[in-house]
Amino acid sequence: MEKAIATATKFLGFWCPILLGLFVLIFVHSCSRVDKKQAAEAVIRNLKDNFFLQEAIDLSHSYDDRKKVRESFVKRKGFSFSGSEQQEIMTVDGYMPHELKNIIGVSLFFYGPQEKLVMVNVTVNPVVYDQIRELINKSLDSVEAPPQKGISHKAKVYFLGLHPLGPSKVMKIMIREDTMNTGPVYSINYAISDT
Repeated sequence: MEKAIATATKFLGFWCPILLGLFVLIFVHSCSRVDKKQAAEAVIRNLKDNFFLQEAIDLSHSYDDRKKVRESFVKRKGFSFSGSEQQEIMTVDGYMPHELKNIIGVSLFFYGPQEKLVMVNVTVNPVVYDQIRELINKSLDSVEAPPQKGISHKAKVYFLGLHPLGPSKVMKIMIREDTMNTGPVYSINYAISDT
């Protein structure tokens, strides 16, 4: 168990989510027509109850201002800021929960000079992988993804559907599965875009 958590935590390193973020942005803009379907209500309820969806929705309301997003996140009890990294047009802020429950890390992705929040990435604790596999079984589509160099052998992204965020924004919900020597590592991506 500790080895699995250590492996997943290593995976959370900032350079890996940056590559993931760039892939997700490409995936979000190149999905087939299935990417227009809303996520099932049972999926949304599960994600809100167990996998940080409600918090991601709350953060999306100030998505066009990185400072507001950070202030909002810092006010949340139970998380510590672990650092930021800049890579070309993306800035990533990382947070770690004080208690390892369903998630073991959160990365916030900001795009461009305006630093708009474009994705909330949640790294999943290996102890709840059965719940993630149940969500994968309800996915609407999937696509092979480029593996993370030095981390995974292969990767796949599962599209769970859309969740509206008001009249002008939408959240695209995906699960990424990276296959490593020690087994799979899962993360949930909540990508925010204008409609």
